[in-house]
Amino acid sequence: MSWGHVVHLYADNLRLAAIASVRYKLAMANAIIWQTVELRQAQFFTQDGDLKDASGVLYHAKVAV
Repeated sequence: MSWGHVVHLYADNLRLAAIASVRYKLAMANAIIWQTVELRQAQFFTQDGDLKDASGVLYHAKVAV
């Protein structure tokens, strides 16, 4: 298992992220992350509740201390 990859943000990918941002009411940063996950058919681990129902996302709620 690799820990991650650096990916380039091309104009076409950013356009798709902007559409996803509006369609799913996501912050643009979250839309860019999610769109990258979708395009690369990757898995993404997050504690961000805004992405908990997105495909390819493995969500784990934050634990209150």
